Amino acid sequence: MMIKREFLYTPEFEGPFHPGFLAEADAAAGRRAGNLEQLVRELETHLGTPAAPASSLERTGEAAAAIRRFPAGGFFAASFEVDPLGTARRLLEWRDELLLHGWGGEPEGLPPRLREATAALAGGKTALPPGLPDRILDLTEELPRRGEKTFDTVWLLREREKEPLLVRKLLAALEQTGTEILPRPEPGPPDREKDLAAAFRKLEEEENFTPASDGSLLRILGGSPFEAAEALAAWLAENGTGEEVLIAGQRIRTEL
Repeated sequence: MMIKREFLYTPEFEGPFHPGFLAEADAAAGRRAGNLEQLVRELETHLGTPAAPASSLERTGEAAAAIRRFPAGGFFAASFEVDPLGTARRLLEWRDELLLHGWGGEPEGLPPRLREATAALAGGKTALPPGLPDRILDLTEELPRRGEKTFDTVWLLREREKEPLLVRKLLAALEQTGTEILPRPEPGPPDREKDLAAAFRKLEEEENFTPASDGSLLRILGGSPFEAAEALAAWLAENGTGEEVLIAGQRIRTEL
Protein backbone atom coordinates (compact mmCIF):
# COMPACT_ATOMS: atom_id res chain seq x y z
CA MET A 1 0.00 0.00 0.00
CA MET A 2 1.41 3.38 -0.96
CA ILE A 3 1.70 6.00 1.77
CA LYS A 4 -0.03 9.27 0.99
CA ARG A 5 2.34 12.15 1.67
CA GLU A 6 0.69 15.29 3.01
CA PHE A 7 1.90 18.57 4.47
CA LEU A 8 -0.41 20.74 6.58
CA TYR A 9 0.96 24.26 6.19
CA THR A 10 0.44 26.38 9.32
CA PRO A 11 2.26 29.67 8.61
CA GLU A 12 1.33 31.41 11.86
CA PHE A 13 2.73 28.74 14.18
CA GLU A 14 6.35 28.02 15.12
CA GLY A 15 5.91 24.39 16.11
CA PRO A 16 4.98 21.34 14.04
CA PHE A 17 1.51 21.08 15.56
CA HIS A 18 -1.62 23.20 15.28
CA PRO A 19 -4.19 21.78 17.71
CA GLY A 20 -7.19 23.47 16.10
CA PHE A 21 -6.40 22.01 12.70
CA LEU A 22 -5.20 18.57 13.71
CA ALA A 23 -7.42 17.91 16.73
CA GLU A 24 -9.72 15.59 14.77
CA ALA A 25 -7.05 14.12 12.47
CA ASP A 26 -5.72 10.62 13.05
CA ALA A 27 -1.98 10.11 13.14
CA ALA A 28 -0.70 8.84 9.79
CA ALA A 29 2.63 7.96 8.21
CA GLY A 30 3.59 10.49 5.56
CA ARG A 31 1.77 13.41 7.20
CA ARG A 32 3.77 16.45 8.23
CA ALA A 33 2.72 19.83 9.59
CA GLY A 34 4.55 23.08 10.22
CA ASN A 35 5.31 26.63 9.19
CA LEU A 36 7.22 27.94 6.17
CA GLU A 37 10.66 27.11 7.56
CA GLN A 38 9.59 23.53 8.18
CA LEU A 39 8.00 23.18 4.75
CA VAL A 40 11.20 24.43 3.11
CA ARG A 41 13.33 22.09 5.21
CA GLU A 42 11.15 19.11 4.26
CA LEU A 43 11.59 19.94 0.57
CA GLU A 44 15.35 20.47 0.93
CA THR A 45 15.70 17.15 2.74
CA HIS A 46 13.77 15.37 -0.01
CA LEU A 47 15.90 16.93 -2.75
CA GLY A 48 19.14 16.54 -0.82
CA THR A 49 19.98 20.24 -0.96
CA PRO A 50 21.42 22.10 0.83
CA ALA A 51 23.24 21.00 3.95
CA ALA A 52 22.23 22.48 7.30
CA PRO A 53 21.09 26.08 6.69
CA ALA A 54 22.97 28.96 8.27
CA SER A 55 21.63 30.03 11.64
CA SER A 56 20.19 33.48 12.26
CA LEU A 57 23.24 34.34 14.36
CA GLU A 58 25.65 33.32 11.58
CA ARG A 59 23.80 35.43 9.03
CA THR A 60 23.67 38.41 11.41
CA GLY A 61 27.43 38.18 12.01
CA GLU A 62 28.17 38.11 8.28
CA ALA A 63 25.76 41.01 7.71
CA ALA A 64 27.51 43.05 10.43
CA ALA A 65 30.88 42.37 8.77
CA ALA A 66 29.50 43.58 5.42
CA ILE A 67 28.03 46.74 6.95
CA ARG A 68 31.33 47.48 8.71
CA ARG A 69 33.00 47.71 5.28
CA PHE A 70 30.29 50.01 3.91
CA PRO A 71 31.43 53.63 3.36
CA ALA A 72 30.62 55.94 6.27
CA GLY A 73 27.49 58.05 6.05
CA GLY A 74 24.77 55.45 5.91
CA PHE A 75 21.58 56.47 7.71
CA PHE A 76 22.13 53.51 10.07
CA ALA A 77 25.75 54.42 10.95
CA ALA A 78 24.99 55.85 14.41
CA SER A 79 22.86 52.87 15.37
CA PHE A 80 25.48 50.44 14.05
CA GLU A 81 28.16 52.08 16.18
CA VAL A 82 26.07 51.52 19.33
CA ASP A 83 24.57 48.11 18.48
CA PRO A 84 26.18 46.48 15.43
CA LEU A 85 24.43 43.11 15.71
CA GLY A 86 21.01 44.62 16.38
CA THR A 87 21.36 47.00 13.45
CA ALA A 88 22.60 44.23 11.15
CA ARG A 89 19.69 42.02 12.20
CA ARG A 90 17.15 44.75 11.39
CA LEU A 91 18.65 45.50 7.96
CA LEU A 92 18.76 41.79 7.23
CA GLU A 93 15.07 41.46 8.19
CA TRP A 94 14.22 44.27 5.74
CA ARG A 95 16.18 42.60 2.96
CA ASP A 96 14.57 39.19 3.57
CA GLU A 97 11.09 40.72 3.76
CA LEU A 98 11.62 42.45 0.42
CA LEU A 99 12.69 39.18 -1.20
CA LEU A 100 9.79 37.28 0.33
CA HIS A 101 7.32 39.70 -1.22
CA GLY A 102 8.77 39.68 -4.70
CA TRP A 103 11.79 41.99 -4.81
CA GLY A 104 14.24 40.69 -7.37
CA GLY A 105 17.44 42.04 -5.80
CA GLU A 106 17.82 45.12 -8.01
CA PRO A 107 18.40 48.40 -6.11
CA GLU A 108 16.54 50.41 -8.73
CA GLY A 109 13.03 51.25 -7.65
CA LEU A 110 13.69 50.96 -3.92
CA PRO A 111 13.25 53.99 -1.62
CA PRO A 112 16.60 55.66 -0.73
CA ARG A 113 16.92 54.11 2.74
CA LEU A 114 16.12 50.58 1.60
CA ARG A 115 18.47 51.00 -1.36
CA GLU A 116 21.23 52.06 1.05
CA ALA A 117 20.49 49.19 3.45
CA THR A 118 20.55 46.51 0.74
CA ALA A 119 23.72 48.02 -0.74
CA ALA A 120 25.43 47.80 2.65
CA LEU A 121 24.49 44.14 3.00
CA ALA A 122 25.73 43.38 -0.51
CA GLY A 123 29.08 45.04 0.14
CA GLY A 124 30.80 42.10 1.81
CA LYS A 125 33.73 40.19 0.36
CA THR A 126 31.55 37.09 0.14
CA ALA A 127 27.83 36.64 -0.37
CA LEU A 128 25.65 36.51 2.70
CA PRO A 129 24.67 33.02 3.88
CA PRO A 130 21.29 32.26 2.31
CA GLY A 131 18.21 33.03 4.35
CA LEU A 132 14.75 31.56 4.04
CA PRO A 133 13.79 33.64 0.96
CA ASP A 134 17.01 32.65 -0.83
CA ARG A 135 16.33 28.99 -0.09
CA ILE A 136 12.78 29.32 -1.43
CA LEU A 137 14.12 30.89 -4.62
CA ASP A 138 16.44 27.91 -5.09
CA LEU A 139 13.54 25.51 -4.54
CA THR A 140 11.31 27.25 -7.09
CA GLU A 141 14.00 26.52 -9.69
CA GLU A 142 15.03 23.06 -8.47
CA LEU A 143 11.58 21.51 -8.01
CA PRO A 144 10.41 21.84 -11.65
CA ARG A 145 13.87 20.87 -12.91
CA ARG A 146 13.85 17.64 -10.88
CA GLY A 147 10.19 16.95 -11.53
CA GLU A 148 9.93 14.82 -8.38
CA LYS A 149 6.68 14.93 -6.40
CA THR A 150 7.57 15.49 -2.74
CA PHE A 151 4.02 15.62 -1.37
CA ASP A 152 0.76 14.36 -2.80
CA THR A 153 -1.11 17.21 -1.12
CA VAL A 154 -0.25 20.46 0.64
CA TRP A 155 -3.14 21.77 2.77
CA LEU A 156 -3.29 25.54 3.34
CA LEU A 157 -4.72 27.04 6.51
CA ARG A 158 -5.26 30.46 4.96
CA GLU A 159 -6.14 31.67 1.50
CA ARG A 160 -3.39 31.16 -1.04
CA GLU A 161 -3.75 34.76 -2.22
CA LYS A 162 -2.73 36.00 1.24
CA GLU A 163 0.65 34.28 1.12
CA PRO A 164 3.73 36.36 0.19
CA LEU A 165 4.56 36.29 -3.53
CA LEU A 166 7.57 34.01 -3.07
CA VAL A 167 5.48 31.46 -1.16
CA ARG A 168 2.90 31.49 -3.95
CA LYS A 169 5.70 30.81 -6.44
CA LEU A 170 6.88 27.88 -4.31
CA LEU A 171 3.34 26.45 -4.26
CA ALA A 172 3.14 26.86 -8.04
CA ALA A 173 6.46 25.01 -8.41
CA LEU A 174 5.08 22.18 -6.27
CA GLU A 175 2.00 22.02 -8.50
CA GLN A 176 4.25 21.56 -11.52
CA THR A 177 5.51 18.33 -9.95
CA GLY A 178 1.97 17.00 -9.44
CA THR A 179 1.33 18.13 -5.85
CA GLU A 180 -2.24 19.22 -5.12
CA ILE A 181 -2.51 22.56 -3.27
CA LEU A 182 -5.83 22.57 -1.41
CA PRO A 183 -7.53 24.71 1.25
CA ARG A 184 -7.70 23.15 4.69
CA PRO A 185 -10.56 20.76 5.32
CA GLU A 186 -13.59 22.49 6.77
CA PRO A 187 -13.93 21.87 10.51
CA GLY A 188 -17.09 20.48 11.98
CA PRO A 189 -19.86 22.93 12.96
CA PRO A 190 -18.99 24.81 16.16
CA ASP A 191 -21.06 24.78 19.29
CA ARG A 192 -23.12 27.92 18.71
CA GLU A 193 -23.98 28.37 22.36
CA LYS A 194 -20.52 28.97 23.80
CA ASP A 195 -18.63 32.27 24.00
CA LEU A 196 -15.71 31.10 21.88
CA ALA A 197 -17.99 30.05 19.02
CA ALA A 198 -20.05 33.23 19.34
CA ALA A 199 -16.92 35.42 19.17
CA PHE A 200 -15.73 33.57 16.07
CA ARG A 201 -19.16 33.92 14.47
CA LYS A 202 -19.02 37.67 15.09
CA LEU A 203 -15.79 37.87 13.08
CA GLU A 204 -17.36 35.95 10.20
CA GLU A 205 -20.86 37.39 10.18
CA GLU A 206 -20.54 40.77 11.90
CA GLU A 207 -23.01 39.72 14.58
CA ASN A 208 -23.19 41.30 18.01
CA PHE A 209 -21.30 39.37 20.67
CA THR A 210 -22.39 39.48 24.30
CA PRO A 211 -20.38 37.02 26.41
CA ALA A 212 -22.30 34.74 28.74
CA SER A 213 -19.19 34.01 30.83
CA ASP A 214 -19.30 30.26 30.29
CA GLY A 215 -15.50 30.00 30.59
CA SER A 216 -14.83 28.90 27.00
CA LEU A 217 -13.16 32.24 26.21
CA LEU A 218 -11.04 34.16 28.71
CA ARG A 219 -9.13 37.39 28.24
CA ILE A 220 -6.43 38.04 30.82
CA LEU A 221 -4.93 41.52 31.07
CA GLY A 222 -2.15 42.92 33.22
CA GLY A 223 -0.18 46.09 33.74
CA SER A 224 2.84 44.40 32.13
CA PRO A 225 3.58 41.15 30.25
CA PHE A 226 5.05 39.69 33.45
CA GLU A 227 1.95 40.58 35.47
CA ALA A 228 -0.36 39.08 32.82
CA ALA A 229 1.80 35.94 32.65
CA GLU A 230 1.67 35.59 36.45
CA ALA A 231 -2.12 35.87 36.42
CA LEU A 232 -2.43 33.36 33.58
CA ALA A 233 -0.04 30.89 35.23
CA ALA A 234 -2.03 31.12 38.47
CA TRP A 235 -5.31 30.54 36.63
CA LEU A 236 -3.89 27.52 34.78
CA ALA A 237 -2.52 26.02 37.99
CA GLU A 238 -5.96 26.27 39.58
CA ASN A 239 -8.27 25.57 36.63
CA GLY A 240 -6.19 24.11 33.80
CA THR A 241 -7.13 20.77 32.27
CA GLY A 242 -4.38 20.47 29.65
CA GLU A 243 -6.84 21.12 26.82
CA GLU A 244 -6.61 24.92 26.75
CA VAL A 245 -5.24 26.80 23.74
CA LEU A 246 -3.26 29.92 24.65
CA ILE A 247 -3.08 32.86 22.25
CA ALA A 248 -0.21 35.02 23.45
CA GLY A 249 2.10 37.62 21.93
CA GLN A 250 5.85 37.12 21.76
CA ARG A 251 6.62 39.11 24.93
CA ILE A 252 4.18 37.26 27.15
CA ARG A 253 5.39 33.95 25.71
CA THR A 254 8.85 34.72 27.04
CA GLU A 255 7.46 35.53 30.48
CA LEU A 256 5.33 32.38 30.50
